[in-house]
Amino acid sequence: MKIAVVGMGAIGLRHARNIHEVAPSIEVIFVRSQDDGTHPEWSKVVTDINSILSVIDGIVIANPTSEHSKIAKLCLPHKIPMLWEKPLTKELEELNEIIPQLKDQKILSGFNFR
Repeated sequence: MKIAVVGMGAIGLRHARNIHEVAPSIEVIFVRSQDDGTHPEWSKVVTDINSILSVIDGIVIANPTSEHSKIAKLCLPHKIPMLWEKPLTKELEELNEIIPQLKDQKILSGFNFR
């Protein structure tokens, strides 16, 4: 099984670590704009999300909010289950555009207590 994590900030790293600790056999793939070699040794990095859309089994969207809908729109045609960090989008209009496409789609919204 392969799970992509978009965003390598505190929240993305937390999700990735939890996946690895609970199920170390799952391949964790970070999606980043560049690979600077700072990812955990049990993960790998890709810089082009399109290169993995046909092979991943799920995705955690934990990048900046302004990019959430862009990533979700790429995943929707592939029916990739998504854990989508809150807020789902920056603007309500973005979410309204995506909602009709969510029919028959597995999506969870993440919320971290702070």
